[in-house]
Amino acid sequence: MSKVTTTLGWTLLVTLGTACQLGDQFQDFSSNGSEYAPLENLRLKAEGIVYAGSEGVSILDETGAASKYLVVANVEVQTACLEGVGAYYERAPANFEIYVIEDRDRYFHNKIVQMIYDVWSKNERFSGKYFFDFTVEHSNYVLAVIPDAVNIRHYYFAWINNRIIKVVFAGFKHRAQSGWGMMDSFTSENLRLQATGSAFKVYDGFPRDKQQIRNFLALHQRGFFQR
Repeated sequence: MSKVTTTLGWTLLVTLGTACQLGDQFQDFSSNGSEYAPLENLRLKAEGIVYAGSEGVSILDETGAASKYLVVANVEVQTACLEGVGAYYERAPANFEIYVIEDRDRYFHNKIVQMIYDVWSKNERFSGKYFFDFTVEHSNYVLAVIPDAVNIRHYYFAWINNRIIKVVFAGFKHRAQSGWGMMDSFTSENLRLQATGSAFKVYDGFPRDKQQIRNFLALHQRGFFQR
């Protein structure tokens, strides 16, 4: 059944603050077998997940061998928007593909840090192709690369703990279903990235405000990302 609600606004994370809380419904699938080990830093609220083998995947104009996982998750999607009434939302099962590449030499990490620095150091928010997000708690942090119109392009990238992750919307479980906003819903409600007790959303409000950008630039100047 549909529900009517007003448009949901973004709540920004504090860049040098705390990570988000991890609910009991988020599961760690990395112990399901050796092929699931690359999911060590992911926590998912999902109906199911299946390892689909190794596959070449395009990440930031590079191609690498990634572990591929098929995920079914219940997401909230906008199905209509009526003037004077508001937006209609429905919950629906959706298919997602998650690709994980080991980044032990920190090639992708360094590339993303440079991409963010090149944009944010100019006091800009958008590279012409991507927005960025950065959240840190203690020594743990997430770097996110989000394309313009993420809910239309249906993918984004995130880096955590020497792994680069690509999340792709792969269609609704039921073909008759339609809607908009599945990437935002999945990211907000179904996925967390975790490292040493810190849990993060991939993104939670962008573009970043000036203070948060200054925090990133200060860490960059101090050599925080050079490890």
